[in-house]
Parts: sequence; C-alpha cells; structure tokens
Amino acid sequence: MGAIEHLHLPTDEPDAIVWARSLVYDDRIDNKELGLLIHERPSLVADVIAGVGRDRTVRDRIVRKLAHLMESGALNIADSDIHTAGELVERRAVNVEETNPIEFFRQLHGQGWSFAQIGRETGYDGTVISRVFGEKYPGDMDAVREAFQAAQARILGPSRGALVWTRTAELVQEMLNEVRATQFLTVFVGRSGIGKTEAIARYQRRPGAPPILLHTITSTETVSTFLRSLAGQLEIPSSVNVSHLPGAIIEAMKQARFPRLIVLDEVNMLRPRPTQACKILNAVRLINDQVRGGVALLGTVNLFDLVYDPRHQAEVDMIRTRVSLAVRLPEPNDREMAALLHAHIGAITDQVWLAFREGLDAYGAEERSSMRRVAMFLHHLRRIREINSVKGSVNAQQVKAVWRRMRNF
Repeated sequence: MGAIEHLHLPTDEPDAIVWARSLVYDDRIDNKELGLLIHERPSLVADVIAGVGRDRTVRDRIVRKLAHLMESGALNIADSDIHTAGELVERRAVNVEETNPIEFFRQLHGQGWSFAQIGRETGYDGTVISRVFGEKYPGDMDAVREAFQAAQARILGPSRGALVWTRTAELVQEMLNEVRATQFLTVFVGRSGIGKTEAIARYQRRPGAPPILLHTITSTETVSTFLRSLAGQLEIPSSVNVSHLPGAIIEAMKQARFPRLIVLDEVNMLRPRPTQACKILNAVRLINDQVRGGVALLGTVNLFDLVYDPRHQAEVDMIRTRVSLAVRLPEPNDREMAALLHAHIGAITDQVWLAFREGLDAYGAEERSSMRRVAMFLHHLRRIREINSVKGSVNAQQVKAVWRRMRNF
C-alpha cells in the first residue's frame, strides 16, 4: 500500500479550514494556541485541520468557530498568505516525511490505515500497535522505533525516507518543548556532528511548531552581533542603537502573540573569549528574566567548562544559577547509522555495512561517532555514482572507493 497516496487532503474543505491549516503549516500558530483562541481542545483542532476528525458535530462546531475567528480578522493574516488546498497537499507530504516514524504511522491511522495493516508493516500484533499509539506499551521502545522507522523507509522508499529519528533528535525536541513549557534555561551538550543542529532545524520545520529565535554563535561573536541577530528576527529596525537593543527586544517579545524560545547553537565557540561570553550570556539572562520564553544553549562539552568554570564564577554566576537542567546528548549508535544508510541508499548487505564500518573506524574516536562524517560519506557516494553513471544497489567496492576518495581530500 502506498502511504503517500493515503495522505491526501480534501480539496473541498471550507475556507476556514484552509485558512487555519495555512497558519499551522506555515508555523504562524500551533494547534494548542489555536485551540485556546477558539476554546477547544488542541487535539480536536488538530484532527479537524488535518482532515481526520470523525465526529461531524464536533467538526462543524470547530469550523464555525474558525470561520468566526477568520472573519473577525483577529490574527490579521492577509488572503494572499492563505495556501490553496492543492499547495497544502504538497506541503503535507513533505511534513509527514519529517515526523517521528511513530507519528508518521499515527497519521496514516488517522487517514484510514487499520492497526492490523500497521502491524503487518512493522511486525507487531494489531493490539500491540494500538497500545503503542495509546502510549501504554511497556516493551522495548527502542526496538519499536526501529521497526517503525524501517517500515517508514520501506513505504516512502529510499529517496523519500531520508529522515532518521535518532535519540539525539528525539531528546533535543522533547527537551525544547520542556524548556518552552517551564521557561527556564537548559544546557545541551554533545559531541560535534551528532545531529544537534539538525535536530533544531527539524524542530523548526514541524507542522505548527511555535516560532523560535535561533542564533548560531561564531568564533568572532560579540554581544552586538548577537543582539542584532535577535533584533532582525523580531523585525526591529536596524537603525536602533545597540545600547537600546535589549529593551527593544524585550518590548518586541512582550508584544508578540506568543512567547519566543531563544535557542543559541555552538555556544562552546565562546569559551576562548570569556569576557564576550559573559556579556552575551548575561544579555540572554536579562531578556529571559523579563519575558520568560525559555532559553536553550547547545554546544560541545566545552560549553560545560564555560558555564561552570570556577575561574569565571563572578561573571557567569547570574547565568549559572538559572540553569535548570544540563542534558548530555547521546552519540549515534550502529543501529542509527545503519538506518541512515538504509534511508539514503536502500537495502544494505552485511558486506556493505562491514566496508562502511571499517572506513569509519579509520578515523579518530570522535569522528567514529559523528553523523556529520556519515553525511559526508553519503554525499561523496552520490557524487561518484552520478559521475560514473552507476545504477543498481551499492556494493562494498563502491563503499571502499568512497572512503579512499575522502581520505585523499
């Protein structure tokens, strides 16, 4: 059964549904926030917007409320911003590919797949599947996710199933939701290349994901460049003096419809420059103290040194006392790397996996656990196959040739 064909959206939906769907899928608002505006449970709103609501009375009630909200102009969204149903069908297909594999099958269930059909795809009994969806399954969830991910890749095919839902990606997204809910400051630490930045990108791309203020720290970062970045994302005029930017940012965030989560990536880049680090981190503290939208700091293990280094206790004490949680992110394991290979190149034999593992093990310990190195391998593999017009399955000789090419660069 082809999954994508089942992910159609009706083209005769009321204007209010198309309007609400465009808001959610364009990240202008999420289902929870929309539910609050019309005094309905977010899960019901989500079902109606997705076209999977089965209770006609509930659906009609929500449609009426959405129509009233649309006609009132309360959200001030221009008609030109509303996507047609056809455009939303395409957007829906892309978004489904970027979901947790269990969520992917949950959406298929909403589109008509039975628990038995999903069970056949994943190798589980239909009763077990219903308990998984109801979050009442006490078994090995790692094994469950692996089965769901493999089934997702089979259904979407190698070219469409390139997402691998790693433990890092899952943990980052779960904790970003937690940071937003608690409005505290959380530190995420993990080796370079394990997928921290990609996890943030996926978090931003989720259907209905609330907006965030994301800034990636560079080796030349100053408090001025940091504040200018936030100001630009909040559409604060560039003519505002740097000394006035903290106040302008705070005011803009207070005026926003929803609190903005601040996410700083590569914060470890500040470690060699503790003076600038303290200025930037304290600017973050000041903003969050006033607005309470939550802050997430991501970086390598050097980020711990920056925040907890006793040599800079006085400078960073104000930020350190506000850290509610420090999360060490897991390194990718063989199962996740194999899933990434499978998602991009299809079925892999034992010989292909052995050749891949031998090539990866030739690098240092940190590179051996780097998803970035795996991504580079896949990039070179695609290029070699394209240049040489290679068709068919990938074999061990091709894998070894890619590693040789990479080592010679």
